[in-house]
Amino acid sequence: MKTKKTKKIKKITRWKLVKKLDSIFSQYVRLYYSDTGKTVKCYTCWERKPIKKMQNWHFISRANYKYRWDIDNCKPQCMACNIFKSWNYIEYTLNMIRDYWQDVVEKMKDDKELVKISTPEIEDLILKYTQLVKDFTPKQHKQLLKKQKKSL
Repeated sequence: MKTKKTKKIKKITRWKLVKKLDSIFSQYVRLYYSDTGKTVKCYTCWERKPIKKMQNWHFISRANYKYRWDIDNCKPQCMACNIFKSWNYIEYTLNMIRDYWQDVVEKMKDDKELVKISTPEIEDLILKYTQLVKDFTPKQHKQLLKKQKKSL
């Protein structure tokens, strides 16, 4: 008599979930700041490129989970600024101050609060941003732009 082999369900590691969330959130950031859902301006040099050629840059390090997936902390940046110009940090900081005021930027930089995000919370964020990317339309983008202008 043959025995049936049962398939083991592999549990996705937390590290892989974080990596998956980083990827989908990066897509969302580039869409969120895009002009039409196809191209986006670099936050530091203002060069316009296709979304897929841009990267997601974090003002506060990704090591800080409080800001890692915060839309205000993340902006699209071209590879030249992000890699070759060492993040173009001075220009980026000046733009952050212009968009969010000095006290908000200083508060973010000085914030040392450690935030732990549970694995179920990471899974929920993956679902949330996957759906936002999937449902993204130019009409929705216009609504987001209006919302951004009102918040500034």
